[in-house]
Formats: sequence, structure tokens, C-alpha cells
Amino acid sequence: MDGISEEGFRSLFNNLPVACFGYDRRGRIQIWNRAYEDLYGFSAREIVNHSLLKNARYSKDRQRRRETIKAVFSGRSFYSLEWRERRADGSPCFVQTNTYPLRDVRGKVVMGIGISMDVTAQKRSKKALKQAARRS
Repeated sequence: MDGISEEGFRSLFNNLPVACFGYDRRGRIQIWNRAYEDLYGFSAREIVNHSLLKNARYSKDRQRRRETIKAVFSGRSFYSLEWRERRADGSPCFVQTNTYPLRDVRGKVVMGIGISMDVTAQKRSKKALKQAARRS
């Protein structure tokens, strides 16, 4: 394959089964795919410039997220971060996220990229198993 067209890339990006998104230095969403919309329940209109800080369920999570965003724009990558999140309807969820810097041709970080998977069901199952083990 010699290359992929912009249309081909958009199709690939939008059809990935995991939530993918790009954000600016302030943590505002700039690009996202359909899986991101599905995970959080936001409409495309609600997502534009939506702050990643608003998804955090607790203030200490927002602070941790601020620190992570700052570190990404300093060039660091993070893998398997677990975040306690809030969906558009206010319901809680847990996500596992990889996030890393996207650089331009000069090496300057121009965007943070995130890839998130919903791990809510796994977390609930694990908690239920622990509770069942304690009762027996």
C-alpha cells in the first residue's frame, strides 16, 4: 500500500473499536472518533472543545489529569492509566487509557493523543468476586 488518503484515514479512525481522541494543552478535545461518542454518550456538538477535566469524577482525579496533560506536552507517554470517569448522563465508568504526545515534523508536541477502553464491567466483576470471596 503506497499510502492512505485522508478519507481512508478518517474511515479507519472512526471505525476503531476503542475511543480515540486528541486534545490541546488545556485538555480540550480537538478530534475524536465514534467510539469516544459511544463511550461517553456525548453528541458531536457537546464534544467540541469539551475538557477532559470535566469527565473526571473527583477533584483529585482532575488534578492527576492536569499533571498528566502537562507531562504529555513535555514529551512523556503513559500506558494503562485507569481513570474514574463520568458519562454525559452523569453515570460513572472506569476507563483504561494510553496517552502520548503527537509531534510535528520539527519535533514540537502539537497535540496529546488518547486511546481509552471502557473497563467498567471488568472492575465491577472483580469487585463482586472479591466480595463473594470475603463472604465464603
